[in-house]
Amino acid sequence: MLDITLKETRVYREIKEEGREEATLNLVIRQLTKRFGGFSEEIRSL
Repeated sequence: MLDITLKETRVYREIKEEGREEATLNLVIRQLTKRFGGFSEEIRSL
């Protein structure tokens, strides 16, 4: 059949990159919350 693995597919790479972006965003939100306190839901939805 095809000699490719799941990790070599474009879809896998895109999902992995999206996960990195979300992890980075969560880290920044946690750091800002720790430093400045909570944020309103309006700001979080941006």
